[in-house]
Amino acid sequence: MKVFYDGDFNGTGIDFKTDGTYIFDNSAIGISDYFYGTYRIDENKITMDKDTIDNLTNFKFLEIKDKELEQGKTDLFLYQVDSLGNAIERSDEFRVTIDNRKK
Repeated sequence: MKVFYDGDFNGTGIDFKTDGTYIFDNSAIGISDYFYGTYRIDENKITMDKDTIDNLTNFKFLEIKDKELEQGKTDLFLYQVDSLGNAIERSDEFRVTIDNRKK
């Protein structure tokens, strides 16, 4: 699964590999910093190996959810949540660009 946050001049992408590892790409104005780690996934809930990656915090727990974009049309997004599954205020929304999880 791959997700991406587009922040105009900056962006963040996470490539979740099928072997339980990820590549975290934090970019700004054409320069990328890459970070590597592991994750666990249980249905729509992802637990990362660390809470802080580069200059971004609250990455320990993530959840994939449908978001209504237009009336009747939804798309998948990845959200930062706390250990109870509550959305973290003012966190980024990561659009799911590739979802190859087993159904």
